[in-house]
Amino acid sequence: MSKAESHQGIPTIYNGVRFRSRTEARWAALFDLIGWEYEYEPLDFDGYIPDFLVDGAFWVEVKAATTQAELRAEAPQGAQGARTGR
Repeated sequence: MSKAESHQGIPTIYNGVRFRSRTEARWAALFDLIGWEYEYEPLDFDGYIPDFLVDGAFWVEVKAATTQAELRAEAPQGAQGARTGR
C-alpha cells in the first residue's frame, strides 16, 4: 500500500467548498492567493477524479508524499505525460 492509499484526509471547508482534505483546501487557498481560478473535482474520468482544473488549462492532483513511480502507476493512461506532452 502506498503512502497515498494509507492517508485519510481530514474533510475541510474553505470558501464554502468541502474539500476531502486540509491539503486540498490549502492548495485552493494558494490558488486564490495567486489569482488562479480553479474548479474542485469538476470531472470523473471513469473513476479517476482529478482534484483541480486550474484556469481551465491544466489539472492538479494533490497527493500525500509519494514517489513519481507511484504517481505514474496510479494515474490513468491518458493523464500520464499530460504535463510534459510526452
